[in-house]
Amino acid sequence: LSSGLHSVCGSWSRPLEVSSVVLKLKCGQKKSLTRHRVFCLCCGVTHSSENRTVEWTRPGLDPDYVFVYRNKKFDPTNQHPSFKERVELKDSQMKDGDVSVTLKNVTFTDTGIYECRVAQGQTKAPELINITHLRVSAGECVFITTLR
Repeated sequence: LSSGLHSVCGSWSRPLEVSSVVLKLKCGQKKSLTRHRVFCLCCGVTHSSENRTVEWTRPGLDPDYVFVYRNKKFDPTNQHPSFKERVELKDSQMKDGDVSVTLKNVTFTDTGIYECRVAQGQTKAPELINITHLRVSAGECVFITTLR
């Protein structure tokens, strides 16, 4: 391997330095949609909380909310219309910190950047956990790149 390049789970990653913050970029991680065009946007936290807020957003949309869970329930108030009845928590109990969501009926228009934010308790602002770039291409393949 060349200097600074590492293999992570079968994909290549290169540490990027931005103002003393090191991000690890996973390139070319490839996942397939199920035959029902369902895809999981993965996100997890290490700490558990009974009172957790989870926000999935897609910057550039207005409103940009894909999915919001607060006060122990799904909150559809500001959800973008294109995601209505298509997104749900992968695990409704959020066991082991799994705050992933399942996106149903995925199409080319779902291509974009998705951000997962989580807040523990009601007084804290949601904190960015990861950024996922979703690209839907011909043959129903989905390519994702996640920064954590």
